[in-house]
Amino acid sequence: MRQLKWKGGSSSNLEPKASSAETINAGSNAVEVSVGGDAAGESAAISQPEGVRSASSTVENNAGIEEALFGPGQSKDAKLSAKIHLGMVAADYLEKLGRELLKTDAPLLLEEIKEACVSSGASSVAIESKLTDLWVNTLMTLATRCCATVEPDVKNGDLLDIRPYCKLKVIPGGSVEDSAYMSGVVFHKNVSHKKMARVIPNAKIMMLSGGIEYTRTENRIASLDTLLEQEERYMEILVTKIFKLKPDVLIVGKSVCRKAQELLLRANIVLVQYVKSSLMTRIARQTGATVLSSIDHVMNSTILGYCRRFRLVSFRDNDVWVDDDMTSKAVLSPDQKSVPVLLSQKIPNHERQAALAARKLGEGVLDGMDAVTLGLAKRGVVKTYVMIEGCPKELGCTVVLRGASRPALKMVKRVLRFLINCSYNMKLETSYILERCCRLPPSYKIPSTLCCSSSLCVDFGQPPNNRKARPWNGGKNDPAQRSLSGKITPLDHQAILITSVWMTDKTQCCPAEVKGICYYSMQDVSLGQFLRDSCFNLSLKCQNPSCKKSVIDHSLSFIHNDGLINISVERMDNPIPTSGLAQKQQQKDAAESSTSTASASNKHQHEESSSPDIPDYEPIATWTYCTKCDQVVTPLIFLSKQTWQWSFGKFLEVYFYNRDAIINAPGHRCSCRMQSAPQLFFGCGSLAARFTYEKITPYSVYCRRHLPFDETFHRGHSLQDLEHISTTSSSLFVKYDKQIDAISRETRDLFGSAMNKPEHLQAVLSELNLVSGEVDNASKVLQEKISSVTSKYSKVAAEAAKRGEVRSEFNEALFNFPWYSRRYLFMLASAWNERLSAAGQALSAMKKIQYAGGSGRGDSVGVPSMTS
Repeated sequence: MRQLKWKGGSSSNLEPKASSAETINAGSNAVEVSVGGDAAGESAAISQPEGVRSASSTVENNAGIEEALFGPGQSKDAKLSAKIHLGMVAADYLEKLGRELLKTDAPLLLEEIKEACVSSGASSVAIESKLTDLWVNTLMTLATRCCATVEPDVKNGDLLDIRPYCKLKVIPGGSVEDSAYMSGVVFHKNVSHKKMARVIPNAKIMMLSGGIEYTRTENRIASLDTLLEQEERYMEILVTKIFKLKPDVLIVGKSVCRKAQELLLRANIVLVQYVKSSLMTRIARQTGATVLSSIDHVMNSTILGYCRRFRLVSFRDNDVWVDDDMTSKAVLSPDQKSVPVLLSQKIPNHERQAALAARKLGEGVLDGMDAVTLGLAKRGVVKTYVMIEGCPKELGCTVVLRGASRPALKMVKRVLRFLINCSYNMKLETSYILERCCRLPPSYKIPSTLCCSSSLCVDFGQPPNNRKARPWNGGKNDPAQRSLSGKITPLDHQAILITSVWMTDKTQCCPAEVKGICYYSMQDVSLGQFLRDSCFNLSLKCQNPSCKKSVIDHSLSFIHNDGLINISVERMDNPIPTSGLAQKQQQKDAAESSTSTASASNKHQHEESSSPDIPDYEPIATWTYCTKCDQVVTPLIFLSKQTWQWSFGKFLEVYFYNRDAIINAPGHRCSCRMQSAPQLFFGCGSLAARFTYEKITPYSVYCRRHLPFDETFHRGHSLQDLEHISTTSSSLFVKYDKQIDAISRETRDLFGSAMNKPEHLQAVLSELNLVSGEVDNASKVLQEKISSVTSKYSKVAAEAAKRGEVRSEFNEALFNFPWYSRRYLFMLASAWNERLSAAGQALSAMKKIQYAGGSGRGDSVGVPSMTS
């Protein structure tokens, strides 16, 4: 049966209570949905921003969210039905998602299940379905339990993602029912000495990042006995410092010398050495210990960590030792050993003893002390794990996966890791939906299509023009962010691309920016943190250096796909009433300020009143104004811890794509869509942030690989070009003939002059005759070519049209011929112009010589008179 726990508030105690929780049995897994906030039960009356008709909303003690969800006068059954329906849909969707991910991203597990069904000899289909259901239920139970217990504190510096605090450990062998959840840490290590304790209840843990060694001075000669004596005394001093704190377990990051190990053994202190720094950080978080860099930093017992139980357990190394039933359908790898095969052969005694130990241990788990007593630990067939159990459950946990081979469990680990993230997101998302006083329609059913998102009711639709483009995943080619099957699954939809624009009075203040948000990553922030930093932070500066306006004068728009979310900040007439937490903090601040002097107090109050920043303890409230109903349809509700910590990227995804959720305000007769109809408000102090959604028509540039080609148009255009070239070339050749005749006449007129040599004049005439011959020849050749191409194409085109063929080679010749003709004319004209220019310059020089010679012989030459 799947168990759904409903609770009000955000208390860290997740156990159901008769006064604050309702337990509904409906399955085998636990899905927890938080309703309301820490301060949801306090009276509140505010002055709403412009556009909100109702001036105030009141939240009664411990009944505000109930009244918001169901309205006055509704029965208790009706109140529970909306909560239960949302939780049931979330649980069913999560189960459907897990079942699909096992099929697409854990193929090795399904193959091993089929092999087990075939080897059983019974009804394989029924057993296969039963084993698959068992795996799905186990993964759902583990994922939801992790999310129900582990609570990252984002406000105090924890990460937004829950997965770093939920570690998964793969131990091959056993059955799926051996998979377990533990509030603590599990890692593969052993104690440094076999005589050290294997089980310690209520253990006190000390952690040291360095080692415990005696550093000898180099380049100095000393007696060996002296060095040993110094080392012994130094180790005694260090171990005495450790023993004064009376720890039960000492975890060291580096090595510990043999003398120190002997002293720790005498003091009944368990030693675990060579522990990675990342693992030490996780142990320190969950036990409350302080990781010391040196023994010199040992001060008092506050550095110790605590756990309910420290113990060692041993498993058979199933990567090496396998049973007969596991190898009937599989081929052993070179590193694997079959126990029955080895025992049936003649092998050395030590190998036989190891095989017997492996058969005795089997697929189960053995206590660490029993493994030592029975002699199994020294046979090289077991792996020993350290378990630190009974740590505070909200700080972290470890999940042990068993029931398959290591490669298959690695795939299951990847699926479970993602399911933990989906379950945690579902917990925060349902908290947000309920605090917005929304619900799913009673007739809503999960679509039969494949899941595409880790959020409810998100439908991305089909890509434009049926393009097969994969979603953006952060710009990284990380296989962990893609499905192994190559299909598009929720693993591929873990990021969103948006365009953000800052506007001032309908004028774009800064250039638009395209931003990518990977959900629950370092690029992402929580919803509450975004509201504080980007909406209620009046000291936020505009990205435009020349803009001096505040946040209130700006509006921020997020554009994605066909939707636009516009965010504007307004100042209210009356501030939002503070919650109990804020009132206590204000009283504490007032008490501290009263101890200071009057002048310092006045100065502090002046700075506090003029500070634009909102205190961290100031709560954030939300309410909804419906534009269709023209009224405020929800009361004032303070955000709970779950909603505050929800991913802002996921908030945008739900805002853009959740088109099924409706407002649940029957008291106001409002059941409009959560996405488009209402205006969402978040308030803090005297500021209110308004979120509105509107549909837009996106335009995109589509680059086609091949442009359309109209042969008829280009054929007609080419024929027109040829006709134009024929006409213009004829007139051009006529102009050249006339110019050549004019220069030739002037040259012949100079033959009667005695100053010019006849051979020079004859050279000019010869050059002009050559150019004239080339002009006549070019005119004749070009006209013949144009006539030939035109007639030949017309004949071929007519024959091809009769046969229904397209002769591309003739089309290409026709289309290219005008270009070649122009290029031919340009080259001829350039050469002729140079030669005619040279002839004209020679002719001008000859005329100057003639005029100069005539004046020298006494010919009458008129000289202009110079008069003033």
